[in-house]
Amino acid sequence: MARPTTDPWSGLNSAVPDLPGLLSRVGCHVYSGEVLAGGEYQERFTGPGLEELIGVPVDPGADATAIFHAAVHPDDWTLYLAAGTQMTTDSTTSIEYRLVQPDGSVRWVLDRMWLRERLPGGSSIVDGVISDVTELRDRTDEARAALHAVQQINAQLERAKAEVVEATAWLEAAVTATPAALILLDRELRTRLWNPAAERMFGYSREDALGRIAPHVSPEQLPTVRGVTDRLLAGEPLIEFEELRSGGDGHPRQMSVVSAPVCGVGGEITGFLGVITDITSRKEMETRLRHLAHNDPLTGLANRTFLTARIDEALARRSASAQQVSVMLMDLDGFKAVNDSFGHGTGDELLTAVSQRLSTCLRSADVAARLGGDEFAVLLETSTRAEALAVGERILRTLGGPVTLGRAQVVVTASIGVVHAGKYQSTQELLRDADVAMYRAKTLGKNQMVVFKAAMQQRVAKRLRLETQLRRAVELGQFELQYQPFQDLRTGRMVGAEALVRWRHPRRGLLPPADFISAAEETGLIVPLGRWILEEACTQAARWRSRYGRAAPSVSVNLSPRQLQDPELLTCVSRTLSRAGLDGGALHVEITESLLMSDSDLAGRKLAELRALGVGVAIDDFGTGYSSLAYLRRYPVDVLKIDQSFVAPLLEGPRPAALVRSIIELARALEVTTVAEGVENAEQARILRDLGCHIAQGFFLCRPQPAGELDALFEA
Repeated sequence: MARPTTDPWSGLNSAVPDLPGLLSRVGCHVYSGEVLAGGEYQERFTGPGLEELIGVPVDPGADATAIFHAAVHPDDWTLYLAAGTQMTTDSTTSIEYRLVQPDGSVRWVLDRMWLRERLPGGSSIVDGVISDVTELRDRTDEARAALHAVQQINAQLERAKAEVVEATAWLEAAVTATPAALILLDRELRTRLWNPAAERMFGYSREDALGRIAPHVSPEQLPTVRGVTDRLLAGEPLIEFEELRSGGDGHPRQMSVVSAPVCGVGGEITGFLGVITDITSRKEMETRLRHLAHNDPLTGLANRTFLTARIDEALARRSASAQQVSVMLMDLDGFKAVNDSFGHGTGDELLTAVSQRLSTCLRSADVAARLGGDEFAVLLETSTRAEALAVGERILRTLGGPVTLGRAQVVVTASIGVVHAGKYQSTQELLRDADVAMYRAKTLGKNQMVVFKAAMQQRVAKRLRLETQLRRAVELGQFELQYQPFQDLRTGRMVGAEALVRWRHPRRGLLPPADFISAAEETGLIVPLGRWILEEACTQAARWRSRYGRAAPSVSVNLSPRQLQDPELLTCVSRTLSRAGLDGGALHVEITESLLMSDSDLAGRKLAELRALGVGVAIDDFGTGYSSLAYLRRYPVDVLKIDQSFVAPLLEGPRPAALVRSIIELARALEVTTVAEGVENAEQARILRDLGCHIAQGFFLCRPQPAGELDALFEA
């Protein structure tokens, strides 16, 4: 607000002191103004001293209030405003805050304000004086800092005294509580310190030990001790060694001894401190750990680390010894079934029994190892390769006999892969190719021994190339969907369609799922591929819904085990339905019966979550997984797809039809829809319709085809 235009001091006569000049010289600024009901301030009178406080000239017509406000330190502005608000209720207030000078320096001021009169409407007339207190604050800060420094020094002295007392107590406690024997000998080897650990370790009480010459050392060992003290006297700062000494129980104990000189006030050596630790248990543990580092803890056989080292050694001495080096890798057939049926404890018993039988088949120089799980390996150094194969045959015969485990008797066999070292130089290459041969033995029917051949590695390389191309195909989007309809056998109407993926390979053309799905599952690529299938199928379902309304078919997509384990599955399905603008009823997911049984808890949880979204659940290939009726009762299933292995023999007689009828009646009792797969002719379709299965799928009805061709079927 601008200063008043009249001089408020003009009425004073010359006998009165020069109050404006006096106030400006003492660094005070007086003012008077009105504080409105809301806390806003309107200055009515601005006295002298303002220019001295803010460090800038104030023109007679300028708004002194605005100029003063501009000088208030930004960090103190809230405090400054609060004082005006306080005056709406209080009769006096006093605050300190900072004013920023034109050169950037800061001055502290004391602002005291008094209530003169309260006016109608809630406003008030206040008078105030602002004083420069910068120098006073500086002196106060200096005095406070000096006092604080004195207090700090006193506190440090007190802490130092307490630390000395505490350190002494700690030292006494450490000497008493330490598990190591602390023994102080003077230069004549007489005992000056003998702590409780020394009493326990050597059997002498403190009273018996003090003053005696090294009671913890036998006469035969005294020369050794004197040799140590001579070295310390010669200037060695510390000597460490291990030795056997007789303990308090009379038995030899492995001791770790650390000796150091003790110096007096003048710096001369006055004695020797020995720190003695009983490390017998540690040495025994080291021995056990060395055993564990090279042996399997369950079976006692060598482990992978030890086997690898032994193969390295065998390859290194091969040329000198003219011995044949062979490596066998074996995996138990049926071990998982034993584990799942009887539990891991029984599985461990079986592994132990197998390792014992395996050891009986080998010679003393052969090395048997357990690599992990139910996988074993054998290193053989023989005169001929035929000898190595003879050992392998003996292993197959011996392991094939029944094994009694508690009350159960089980039979497990082994698949063995053999590789003869020949020109191999790398242990890892040997184990790699033995692994390839072992899995070849499994694919040939198990309980077999297969010798590695280069062609096997070529098959592995081919599979690796497929996986590499598949990964690239996922990145480039080389896949497309075809749809095979579900048809109502009574009306001929298409009620749904199963989305089936195809790979548009750049060189091999359109590939069916059988050529790549297993590789996608093993590599985990099925997860991103499955998400793409889901999004594409839902997008197509949305197109059909837009075009055909409620008559549009639902879509079905297959879920693999890897997809069911994907923690993002539910989020992905929900997001995809939302983006496509579909309700859950427009989508069905199909899982195989074997998948349902392999991880029942996971399957039940995930299917329930999908059902909560409204998504339908279908069991594919029903009847091939040997599941019990309890599974169908437990799980939220909407559709049973009768496997084509039940549909194909329908024309052969009444028995196949009776079996299909039982599945249909079971599904009806559980309020589950049945869909027949693999319908190849009109007669199969008729029989299914007569049996009460009204929805079917198969080449007779419609082959898988692109969505555009299905549109033609809808419009026909």
